Formats: sequence, C-alpha cells, structure tokens
Amino acid sequence: MWSTLSHSFSKRTSISSRCHLILTLFVFLSFSVKELKSQSKDYQINCEIKGIDPGSTVFLLYIAGNTELKTANANASPTGKVQFILSDPLKPGTYKLLMQNQKSFHLLISHQQQIDVSCELQNPIATMQVLNDDENKYYYQYLNTIEIHQGHIDTLKHGLRKARTTQDSIDFIKKGNAAIFAQNTLKNNFNKAHPFPILSRVINLSKEPAMSEAQLAKNINPSAYLSYYKDHFLDNVDFNDSITLHLTEFQNKLSIDVLRVTKQDISSVWKEVTHILELSKNNREMYNYLVPYFTFCYDGSKINGMDEMFVKMANNYFLKNQTFWKDSFMLYRIQDRVNLALPLLNGHKLPPMNLLGIDEIWHSSDEGMADYTIVVFFDPDCKHCIKDVPILKEYYDQVHPLGVNVYAVCIGPDQGKWKEFIEAHHLDWVNVADFERKFNLLSAYDVNSYPQFYLLDKEKNILAKKIDIEVLKQLLDSRLGR
Repeated sequence: MWSTLSHSFSKRTSISSRCHLILTLFVFLSFSVKELKSQSKDYQINCEIKGIDPGSTVFLLYIAGNTELKTANANASPTGKVQFILSDPLKPGTYKLLMQNQKSFHLLISHQQQIDVSCELQNPIATMQVLNDDENKYYYQYLNTIEIHQGHIDTLKHGLRKARTTQDSIDFIKKGNAAIFAQNTLKNNFNKAHPFPILSRVINLSKEPAMSEAQLAKNINPSAYLSYYKDHFLDNVDFNDSITLHLTEFQNKLSIDVLRVTKQDISSVWKEVTHILELSKNNREMYNYLVPYFTFCYDGSKINGMDEMFVKMANNYFLKNQTFWKDSFMLYRIQDRVNLALPLLNGHKLPPMNLLGIDEIWHSSDEGMADYTIVVFFDPDCKHCIKDVPILKEYYDQVHPLGVNVYAVCIGPDQGKWKEFIEAHHLDWVNVADFERKFNLLSAYDVNSYPQFYLLDKEKNILAKKIDIEVLKQLLDSRLGR
C-alpha cells in the first residue's frame, strides 16, 4: 500500500511504447511547433558544454505532456559552444536540451529569451551556470537545494513501505509528514523570494500533500493518512493553465497520481480519470492531450483487468464524439481495437479454441470440468518460456489434484522443438498447436509477449490475464485456500 509514496518527483513515470507513439501523433495534431531556422538574432540560447564532442548535435525539445517536440537543433563547435538562433519567440514552458549519450538538461522559458548557460556534459545540473537569466539561475539553485531534502524524504518513504507493524507505520508517517511539510515551507519561501512565472508553477507542481500537526493528530492511523495524501495530491495542479501541460513536473505528477496513488481497480481509476477530464474541459489543449493519454496508456496494461479502462475511455470519449479528432481511419482503428479487447475483458467467457493436440486429437479450451483452467501461450524458443513453463509444471503437479487444468498453446513455428520441449519437461497437460496457421491466435487472444497466461474459472470465464507466473500462483493459491 505504501509503495504509492515511494516515488520522488525527480523521476518521470513512463508509459508503454504503443501509448507513447500514439500520443506523439495526437500531440503533433494538437500543437503547432515548427523548426526554426531563421538567422534573426532576436532570440538566442547560447550554451557552452564542457566535454561535448565537436560537431555533435544538440536538440531543443519543447515539453508537451509525455511528448518532447523538436523545436530546433544545433551542432557543437570545436570549443563546445552550441548556439540556437530563433526567428520567433519560444512558447512558454520547459525545454529539454538533449545532448550526446542521452545527457540532457532543462531550461525554463518565459519572457527572457536571450539566455547564456555553461555546464559539463556529464553532470549538467550540478555544474550549471546561468549568466543572464535570473529565472533559470534560481531554477538550478532550487533543483540542487531540493535534491538534498528529497533524498531524506525518499528514505523515510522507503522505511514506511517496509514497516511491519502499525506503530512502525505511524512513526514513519510522523517523520515523513514533518519532512514534507518542512520541504513545502522551503518551497513556499523560495517562491516568495523568487516569484518568476514558470519557476513558481514548477515549484507548486512539485509539492506533496502534508498535514499540519493538528490535522495529523486527528488522522494518525495509516489508512486516514493515505486517504488524505490521495485526496490532496493534485491540489496544486491548475488544469486550466495553458502552461501546465508544458512542464515536466506535470506529467510526472499525473502519472504518479493515476498509476500509483490511485487504487488500481476500474472503479477508482475511472472516477479519478473522469474527474481530471472534467477539471480540464475548459482547456482544449490540455483536454486534447489527456483523453488519448488516459485511453492508450491502459491499452495492453500489465495490471490485471485494467485493459477495461481502454474500452471505457474509447467508448465514452473517442467513439461518442467527445474529442476533436475527426480522422476516420484513426477512429476505425480504435473501434477495431475495442472489438478485439472487449471479449477478452475479465469476467467474459474466453472465446473457445479448438486446436490439434500432440496426441493427434482435437482439443477445445472449453473441455473438462476443472474448477480452474490455466491457458498458456508459449514458444519453446522463448527464453522467458524456457524459464516459466517448468515453474508452471511444478506448480501444476501440486494443484492439479485440487481441480486445476492447463491448456498449453504453442505459438512457435517449429513442431519438432515443440515435441522435444514437451518431452524434456514432462508436460502431461493438454498440449495443442496451430502449425498450419489456420487461426489467427496472436491477434484473437491479444498475445504480444510470451509466455502469456489466462486464468479461467469453472465456466471458462476470465479471472485474470497477462500476469506473470508468480502472480498467477499467488492468485490461484488464494482461491484454492493454500
């Protein structure tokens, strides 16, 4: 439960590759950010980067949610100087300067758009010097100050997560809350002393919820504290501010809220997501980003049952004209994806397979009266399958007498290796395959990694899917009372 509090704001939470690719498309449709190549000297970013290779390219990227949009690029001179000369003012927000070996640093852009900085390639944050822009000078002062305090807070959160007794949890809550409260006080004082437009937003977004001593005395039990933390986590997020979307702290906080702080069940996540979308509905840019973000980050979710969020988002927003996108092909693809995902949701009966077994008999996934059936898709050449299938076999030998069957589907192309694998590991369950490729199993059962497990009940309804072998064992053991 306490793992939700263990993530600092210095790290961004990533989403799936498929989600990121689709989000990039939508962001490009939403924002007009063009590469700037004019030689006007009205707007300049001049960098001196010690240790950078001469001629290497540095990219200036505009933050837009989870996407980084290329705005300009420049090559390093023999002395490590990189100069961006822009014809038009940059839009306000955070910009990432991406250097060689994926090294990077950020600059805050508001009114001042002639900026000179110097740093070392290997450690740009600690070595950053800003020559003529007070907002970025104090931004880096803030980053280096907060890093020290954040490390202490993260240590306390780790202790809270590992606490074994209620009293231990309470002790860590008191210490952690006091540290967060002190850090927020530091941030408030920093804001008052240096009230710059973008920096103030960054600092406010980075604040975590903290109770006063009086509030904590009334809510000292762990459940009440966690509820308070969750309820106030987004207090400092202004979803109607056009700049919010273009700050790295926003995406980090959003991801932690929805994927970590919010309880990972359909009801809780749906309530949180629809609440956020309601808050952002008057900010078209924000809304147009959030709808696809929330939709596609749950497509193919590794959390059992959370793929239903994709279906709900698609049906309630994309396919009900609640978005601005009118691209018929994109809507067709989304509808097609929904049609595939819908019959595979938890609680639905798994569409039956009827495949030829190693015994030359056709076997249906519906056959048998076992209380539970494990359907596994595997490839005998897959290194994860080579590791996990023997673990499943060992577990199967223990629970088969308790009413558990296995229906193992080979999706590999080599019939000889399949037979050798079965013999080598003594797989005496139902072994089937489709070497003639008569059935599109990978698409029909959304198999995109191996091995892939489905857990079915006696009626062959889906209880869980796309979970790893250890989670499968834990889930089944709890149902078997083991």
